[in-house]
Amino acid sequence: MGHQLALESADPWLGLFAAVHRRLPTDGRPDWRPAEALTIAEALAAYTEAPGQAIGAHDEGHLRVGARADLAVLDIDLDTLLEAGDRLSKARSQLTLVDGAEVPRG
Repeated sequence: MGHQLALESADPWLGLFAAVHRRLPTDGRPDWRPAEALTIAEALAAYTEAPGQAIGAHDEGHLRVGARADLAVLDIDLDTLLEAGDRLSKARSQLTLVDGAEVPRG
């Protein structure tokens, strides 16, 4: 019998979608164990603030005066992001700043 190999994507938008829906957008199945899912706010915090907190860098991963944070300007609006529907998994950065410098796309 063949074995299925599950791979994790480096795409944070797929990861956010999966955290909220407990499935991939291409699954065609209903959300899996929705009681175990994160809210979009919890999933965003897990991708942004939590890594800094985990290493004791409390000035990273959030947008506050004096904080260090990389920034991405998305091609979706805030309502679409918070809705966390299928369009979330297709979000792309139109502008990315790392340490204050623009990262070339492509």
